[in-house]
Amino acid sequence: MKRFETPITPFQRKMARRKEDDNRPAYNLKMIFDEDFKFSKEPVPGLELVDIVTNATRRALVGNLRKEGWNEIPTSMIHQNPQYIDFSILGADPMPKDKVPYADVEKHFRSGGRIMLPAELRNKDW
Repeated sequence: MKRFETPITPFQRKMARRKEDDNRPAYNLKMIFDEDFKFSKEPVPGLELVDIVTNATRRALVGNLRKEGWNEIPTSMIHQNPQYIDFSILGADPMPKDKVPYADVEKHFRSGGRIMLPAELRNKDW
């Protein structure tokens, strides 16, 4: 996603109500949508698996899937901080993040991922 990042102008920062120390990247949606897409009638196993996980995650966030259906999804993800799902809010924040209906799912997705660095290299000073 790094290649889709775009600088934020002071006007955009003001309109998005972002604080000066908020360094989250902005993404150029035109570049994302202009990406080379490939459509196929044939099943693509990797893509179908991603579709299943994405749909289960979406259903968990909207409350249409019991925890048994999504509980283990984070264990298949690569660990990163602060979480595995990043939300983009288009407009003013409607409510505090800990009060949104999907807060429990989002909290669960903050841990449990796979650490890709071998144990013997994790605390090494590079």
